[in-house]
Formats: sequence, C-alpha cells, structure tokens
Amino acid sequence: MTPMCSSVPAPRATIRLSFWPLRTKLEAMSESAIATLETNIIAGLPGGEDSYDREGIRRRIAEFDDVSADDMRSNSVEFLKEVVPVAEEEGVRLGIHPR
Repeated sequence: MTPMCSSVPAPRATIRLSFWPLRTKLEAMSESAIATLETNIIAGLPGGEDSYDREGIRRRIAEFDDVSADDMRSNSVEFLKEVVPVAEEEGVRLGIHPR
C-alpha cells in the first residue's frame, strides 16, 4: 500500500478493504429495519445511547464542515503516528475505512 504522506511509512499491518453495497442494501430495508440500524449505530457512539437522535447527529457532523480534506488527512496521519507503533507492540491489528 502506498502511504498518503511521503513522510509517514506505510504501516506494517495488513490492510484489508471490503466494500458493501450500502445503497442497495438500504433501499431493500423496511423503515422499521432502518430505524433499528440507526438506533444501533447511534448507541455505538460514545454517550450515544441517550444523547443523540438523527438531527443531533447531523448537527454534530456539521461542526466539521470547515475541516478540509487536507486537514483531515493531516490529523489522521498524526493520530496514526501515535497509535500504530503501540498497536504493533501489543500485537493489535488495525483497520481503517478508505473513505
């Protein structure tokens, strides 16, 4: 895998990408199933079970509207510089979503 930033070496861990046809899957789901999926996703957020709803999530995401792709990439690289070495030392395999 080619690193996104030349100053950061490619991680030694194996990165496996998988793609799920989300739009097709969602279009086939009932409103009830979508509501259940949404509840499960929100419950998985820190403090999410009791503190977020769909509009609350939209507001929180909107707080990042001014973060550019370059800023996000830079933040991700800095985060990975700290996390990857510790994970490798502990034998933890990491994965990152491509989008």
